[in-house]
Parts: sequence; C-alpha cells; structure tokens
Amino acid sequence: MNVFRGLSGRILLALALGVLVGAALNVVSPGTAATLDLYVFSPVGEGFLRLIQFVVVPLVFSALVLALTNLRGTGRVGRYAGRLVTLYVASSALALGVGLVTAVLLRPGVGVSRAGAEAAQAEAAPPLAEWLVSILPSNPFEALATGNLLQVILSAVLVGAALGRLGERGAPFVAFTRSLYDVSLEVLRLILYAVPFGVFALTASVVATQGLGLLARLAVYVLGLVLAIFVMALVYAALLAATGAGPGRFFQNFAPALTLAF
Repeated sequence: MNVFRGLSGRILLALALGVLVGAALNVVSPGTAATLDLYVFSPVGEGFLRLIQFVVVPLVFSALVLALTNLRGTGRVGRYAGRLVTLYVASSALALGVGLVTAVLLRPGVGVSRAGAEAAQAEAAPPLAEWLVSILPSNPFEALATGNLLQVILSAVLVGAALGRLGERGAPFVAFTRSLYDVSLEVLRLILYAVPFGVFALTASVVATQGLGLLARLAVYVLGLVLAIFVMALVYAALLAATGAGPGRFFQNFAPALTLAF
C-alpha cells in the first residue's frame, strides 16, 4: 500500500520535505536561506494562501443563495435567514472564545519571532452599535471584493429572499448562481493540486528563517488548533442535534467533498 497515495499523503510528504530543506538551509547557509525565502518560499506560500482566499467568497455566496432559493415561501426564507445570521454570529463568538482560552493556556506564540516583521498595533474595539451597522453591506460588490464574510452572508440572504419572491423571473440569475457554484467547486479542485507546493513553501520558509527550535512551538500550536477544532466540532454536532438536523446525516452529505482531501 502506497502511504503517499492521495492528497493527504502528498501533503505529509511536502511537510517533511519542507522541514528537511528548511533545516538544511538554516544550518548550512543562513544567507542563502534568507534569499530563497525572500524570492521563492514566501512568494509561493503567499500565492497559495491567496488562491484559497480566491475561491472562498464565491463558493459561500453561491451556496447560500442556492440554499435559500430552494425554500418555498418568503416567511420560511426570513426565518432561515434569521437563524443563519444568529447562529453564525453566536458560533463565531464561541469560536473566538475557544481560541482565546486555548491560546492563553498553551501560549503557542511564545518564543516565535518573524524577521523583519513590524510590531502589531492593537486597535480599540468599536462600539456594539457601530459594529452591528458595519455588518450591513452598503455595496454588495465591495463586500465580495473585500471578503467580508458577514456582509457576504447578508448579501446572499437578501438576494436569496428576492429570488424567492420573483419566482420564474429570477430563474436566469438562479441558473447563473448554480453555474457559479459549480465553477467554484471545480476551481477548488484545481487549487487542491497546489496544496503540497504551498505546504512545502510555507514550511520551508518558517524553518529556514527560524530554525528547528521553532518546531516545538509549532507542535504546541498544532495541538491547540486540534483541541479547538475538536471542541467546535462537538459544539456544531450539539447544535445539529438540537435543531433535529442529525449530525451523522449532515456530515454524510459532505462526504464527497471530504474525499477530495483524502
């Protein structure tokens, strides 16, 4: 059995190669490591992250619009839209709390520095009323362009509700949105082929500039990430069970998408 068969195996191989190459450069030639990081590793890693961001917004927008247009009746659309926004805000706040607690307990960033990075300046949080107003999109295209997910969700809710009222008159836009969803999924499949290269570049960049001593801190970070994801998975499963959706049936519907990664 080939252990490196499939995307997950290629990612693990790229991760191991990134550690080896980065460590060798850091020990043998730190000057070369800095040059390669500036002109090769960092650009490739940043490009990979941009590709991921590229597909998120159209995928989320089209999926939500299609889901809402499948509902019958404006009242149902309004109820589901209200639940969607409420659960999104509540789950985001809970995820933020879980992340903060995990970070305080494990302190994964202690001892990690980024060469040439400027110190981050914390900004005061806006008042609640101002924040609530800010999530209302004044320009749907700006929301899509800036990747503001809350505004994208609200835009999708408004568009989905309008399409539900239009009926057949909105069919051309629904067909376009369905095509956009299919195209976004296909783009995601193409981007998945670049995942090993992105993982290699990001790993090599970090190890080459920070050294092997950083891996211990990264291990703590990964542990915290896994713990936080596990807690949130339990929360989502509890929410699905409480709403009668059924966690098993819900995740079974996403099995084809999960097979893309494994």
